[in-house]
Amino acid sequence: LDAVLRAIENNPVTAGTPVYLMTSNADLADAYGDAFAGSFAGADGLDVVNAAFEASLDGDRAEADRLSQASAMTLAYLAWTGTDISSVIGNLTSTLATRPDSVTVSAMHGIGAAGSANDVPALIAVVSDDSRSDEARTAAADACAGIFGRHAVEIVVASPLHTVLTSDGSLGVRQACARALGRLELPGEGRGALLQDVRVDVS
Repeated sequence: LDAVLRAIENNPVTAGTPVYLMTSNADLADAYGDAFAGSFAGADGLDVVNAAFEASLDGDRAEADRLSQASAMTLAYLAWTGTDISSVIGNLTSTLATRPDSVTVSAMHGIGAAGSANDVPALIAVVSDDSRSDEARTAAADACAGIFGRHAVEIVVASPLHTVLTSDGSLGVRQACARALGRLELPGEGRGALLQDVRVDVS
């Protein structure tokens, strides 16, 4: 066992990997208690291994989220300074449905600063999802406003934004939708009616 442990520790691939001892010999398990992350007698004891790897995976996910958030924030800052980040906007948009707010809110800042009409559907999906946090929905609506100020988009996007605007959502979310609708290019008559709703619903 000593030779096996040394080989594991000296191998760059396996160094730092949790090592478990499977044995029915209690004395052996006690003798090597400090050398292994744990021990078990057979398949019934695998829960201890699963728990350890789940904890490790959670740690990896947390680190991945931290790095993703930092990357998204950096890209947003670059976009605000006028740097062209169009080649990575797709990467930012791909986070919106599956990653935590710590990542997606930063990503949406970048999308709002440098995204295009192609990114609006993903943002609208966040705004319209009342299971998402107010912070995420507000960031999504504000990202839409940023895009609307630079690009012409299909008029159909006004409908889901108007739906949220006239809902019982939080004031912050509805105000963000109002800002987005205010930046949207609409025909004169439709714009007048919409702006009347904006004044009524967020006042």
